[in-house]
Amino acid sequence: MMKYQKLAVAFNAYKNCVKSHNVIWEEKWQDVIDSIIYTLPHGSGIDVETRLNHKKSSSKRIVLEASYHCMDENGYYGEWIDFSIILTPDWDGVNIRISGRFDSKNQHTKEYLSEIYYETFSEEYKEE
Repeated sequence: MMKYQKLAVAFNAYKNCVKSHNVIWEEKWQDVIDSIIYTLPHGSGIDVETRLNHKKSSSKRIVLEASYHCMDENGYYGEWIDFSIILTPDWDGVNIRISGRFDSKNQHTKEYLSEIYYETFSEEYKEE
């Protein structure tokens, strides 16, 4: 099972536990979600913890939120870009869309983030 598939299964199971007030399994599924999020890219500009947006996520899409710390032309950290990682199913696996305020000078950053998150979510999920 791929990492994005396990995240979708865990999120849907978590939502069902919340609806049925099954606190014990709710916590267990949240632990699975947290363990997957822990394996997501961190560092090299992605300097804030990635979070699952429970309100914007559904059985048809998963929405994660993170921030990227951009470097200026002199190699110093400057502005921050808050962005969303939107995962939707696709015939070929997963479709990943990066959404945020990326101006024309930061389009390469948006493409970079798309590539690294696609690679990460396309990895095989490994149980701890």
